Amino acid sequence: MKFNTKFWIKKQHLINSLTSEKTKNSFSIIKASVLSILFGLLIGIIIIFINGENGFAFIASSIEQSLSNDSNTFLPTTLNYFSTYALMGIGLALGFKIGLFNMGGTGQAVIGMTLSVLAIGNKASAEGMSFKDIDSSFVINVFFIFIFSGIAISLISGILKVAFNIHEVVTTVMLNWVVWIFSNWLFDRPTWEWSTNHSTEKLNKNWVAIGDNIWVLGVILTLISVLLVYILVNLTTFGYKFKVAGKQPTAAKYAGINMKYYIILTTALQGLFISMGGFIYYMTIQLSITTGNVSMLPTIGFDAIPIALVAFSNVFGILPVAFLWAMLKNGSDIAKAIEFPLLSKDVSTLVFGAITYGAGISALFYKLNLYQYIYKNTFIFKDYNFTKNWFTKNKLIWKLRKQKILIYKNEELLKFKNEENNKKNILKSDIKKNYDDLINLKKSNQNLNNDEYKKLFELIKKLNNDLKSQKTYFRKNYRYLKKDIKTYINFEIKKVKEELNISWDESIIDHKKYSLMGFKKQSKLNIKNKKFDLLNNLIFSINNVNSKKINLLNEVKVLNKLIKDEKKNYNIKIKDLNKNSTKEEYINKNNELKNNFKTIIDQYKIKKHELKKSNSELIKKMLHDINVQNKKSVDDFIDMKNNVSAKTKENVEQIKNKFKELKKDFNSKNKSLNKINDKSKKIFERDKYINKVEYYNKKREVVKNYVS
Repeated sequence: MKFNTKFWIKKQHLINSLTSEKTKNSFSIIKASVLSILFGLLIGIIIIFINGENGFAFIASSIEQSLSNDSNTFLPTTLNYFSTYALMGIGLALGFKIGLFNMGGTGQAVIGMTLSVLAIGNKASAEGMSFKDIDSSFVINVFFIFIFSGIAISLISGILKVAFNIHEVVTTVMLNWVVWIFSNWLFDRPTWEWSTNHSTEKLNKNWVAIGDNIWVLGVILTLISVLLVYILVNLTTFGYKFKVAGKQPTAAKYAGINMKYYIILTTALQGLFISMGGFIYYMTIQLSITTGNVSMLPTIGFDAIPIALVAFSNVFGILPVAFLWAMLKNGSDIAKAIEFPLLSKDVSTLVFGAITYGAGISALFYKLNLYQYIYKNTFIFKDYNFTKNWFTKNKLIWKLRKQKILIYKNEELLKFKNEENNKKNILKSDIKKNYDDLINLKKSNQNLNNDEYKKLFELIKKLNNDLKSQKTYFRKNYRYLKKDIKTYINFEIKKVKEELNISWDESIIDHKKYSLMGFKKQSKLNIKNKKFDLLNNLIFSINNVNSKKINLLNEVKVLNKLIKDEKKNYNIKIKDLNKNSTKEEYINKNNELKNNFKTIIDQYKIKKHELKKSNSELIKKMLHDINVQNKKSVDDFIDMKNNVSAKTKENVEQIKNKFKELKKDFNSKNKSLNKINDKSKKIFERDKYINKVEYYNKKREVVKNYVS
């Protein structure tokens, strides 16, 4: 049998890689992202159906229109949205990795636009030209205005967090409004001439065009940013420390990592990428700032937050999510205008908001295993042995929960309450008796001196204090006792749940093992394991041969080195001979050195030849033995596989026949039991249920006999 060793090793590496925890974790993240997006889309579709239109058609139309290039604006706008969302998502993801939740994307984008419009307007006024006639080279200045202003605003939140421990959510939200109010004030002034109807002059989108395409620059910036961030975070010392600081901040502190430095640097990087996204957005999509309504804060910075959340802060994961967001954002508006004009004007916003909401709960889908959950819960009705255990345990759990709710009826609490009430009643009766004695003494007009009155009053005062202390003691201890009982009940509930889950998992494993399907799988697994052992033995033998070859090469290298050293020594001796010898001595000694050198070299060559010959014969013999053994092993494996397959097929038929007989007996017994009315018994004590349990156990015993 011909066997490709390298292919087998690569195949095993691939299998190990796909089954590793890291890969499983990656697949879980992808699953969570996809499910969260589908969940959001489903909510959006329901909203559209409520509005009287086909939700599926609307989503399909949105995606189709966003990718259409008929008007030469739909697809480019989608790509510009993609660049905007991707760049902002990268900036936000960096913060999430280190535990910073930056809500200031809007402010960091708006400040760049505000200062850019201000700079262009002032330049136009100074040079006596219109706003749109400014030279396109000024776009470089605009780009750097966006970058540095965004970094500056973002750094404010980082410095406030480091210096005063003020949470970044508070500072970034506050800065959004500060920037927005500042922009409104700036452009609504009577002295500002470059605004019309509360809207600033539009920027010239051709400033960022590359070959008549305004989307190319954004895509290039996005791809470069993704590559740089990946290299920075995953392939540098800075990235390693950055990840440690994010995942284990306490450990990072003890390891000497300066957390303040990384917080400030991260906020600066966030400002860089978010402001780049703002530059693309305002230069290609929005083009101007609409003022006059201070309460209408732009949402662009908030729209990018779910992108980083859905992608779980993975820089490569951000790209497809951002593209989907771009398609839905741009396409929903186009679809509404062209194909769904009767829809409410706010439906596009609602649909996008629903998808954003779905993204916000993406973490809930991370550990969700829908198939396992459904199988586990339907298994209750498959295994009749476990069904009784499940109902019994759940009944006990609900009983304990009821005790927790009706804790005031707990016997221990009632007993404690009664004992304390008795003590209080005794004290109250003593106080009443002393008061009555005092009143009776006053009524009898007996001449009591002040000491006796004082003594009686002191006694009454002491009894009142005792009563007060008793009440305090009761309240305090009643509360503690109640808490202890609740803790005990919670512990019992947890204990019962753990026992149920252990029993549940064991029953599922047992069911899979001793079912007909489990029997078939076990047979296939046995064949697979045998094949794996065979191939592993072959690999081991081939590795031995390769090891022998490597040893041979190493020994040959040693001999070659000795020959080389001998030549070097010979040349040195010849040189020394030239310096210190006469002509006759030189000739004699030269011949002597040459003969010695030739003798030694010949010995090395003979040794090398013998080494190669002996090892070559050994390697050939080993390869021959491997081929012979391999052929025998393969023949044995094929025979074993055929025998096991035939035996399994035969056993499966026998098991099926026995199952039919058991089913026949079960049905006949069930018919006779139908005439018996045992509804007065508990469900698990009824003859019908007992018959089902017996039928299930007999089926398992049949399979168990064949498995063993």
